[in-house]
Amino acid sequence: RGLGDVYKRQRISLSSDGKTIAVMSFASKIVYIYKTINNWQTYNTSEIITRPDHNFTSKISLSDDGNILAFSSYAYGTNNIGNAGVMQFSQGSWHQLGDYFLGTVANENLGYAISLSGNGQVIAIKSHNLGTNETVTVYKRTPEKAYSGSNGPMGWTKMGVNGRFSGEYLGEISLSKYGNIIAVGGRVYHYENNTNDWKILGNEITDDGMPVMLLSSDGLTVAIHKSSDLDYVYIYQYSNGIWTQSSRVSNSNSHTVSLSGDGLTLVVADTTAYGSSTGTAYIYKYSAKPGFILDLDNSCMLGFNGSNTIFGQ
Repeated sequence: RGLGDVYKRQRISLSSDGKTIAVMSFASKIVYIYKTINNWQTYNTSEIITRPDHNFTSKISLSDDGNILAFSSYAYGTNNIGNAGVMQFSQGSWHQLGDYFLGTVANENLGYAISLSGNGQVIAIKSHNLGTNETVTVYKRTPEKAYSGSNGPMGWTKMGVNGRFSGEYLGEISLSKYGNIIAVGGRVYHYENNTNDWKILGNEITDDGMPVMLLSSDGLTVAIHKSSDLDYVYIYQYSNGIWTQSSRVSNSNSHTVSLSGDGLTLVVADTTAYGSSTGTAYIYKYSAKPGFILDLDNSCMLGFNGSNTIFGQ
């Protein structure tokens, strides 16, 4: 299976070093892993069956180095309880880290959204909880933990006194490199070791019902795609205790958004041509003035309109 088949599949995840791509097969439990050998002129391919009794895999997330993969299936089980797991690549093959995360009640849809920290040691998992509030629970890797319980499955332990965030709609979630900062539900939180609790970092950024929030590696830059304002992607930066909008990018057909680890490159994908072999990926580079500038050299040209408009402050 070649990289040319990627557009036929449902979701992809790229490692921060750009050397590993995970591709989730549509309506399947297989994840395809591609690792470059020499700048993608050649590459190794492996297939992971995330869980033999999965209905299908719904979300995936790679660590920075591409050697740890988080996955979920929110429709797992006869009553859609959902489940998630983490695997690590070592000695030429993939191995499970700890036990699976399992939903506990019907229609919990655990794994509706997931995020893996850059170092692969922290995972955030959202449960959709059909008909009630959504919840996000954060776990840290604890290899010495040899049992499963209310504070997490074997090999993983909840972070925080309550261990979760809740709200009617929390949108997509994003963890920083070390998993001590999380963007969820229009806010950014940081974890305090001394209190074992999450505290809001600065001010609330948006009260949008279902925001897509993407953090930089250090957790101090966030890109937000609001369900109430799909024509723009907003970029906020944290300084002196507050979040301030530093730029915005206009793209009325933006469907998928990605932010680089350093917070200086933004990718906005137009998937209006989904179902055919065409689409558009716009790449923006950040400059202090005027803000994000469309990068013509590196934007994908499939359906590209050729504009070079500058967006920013």
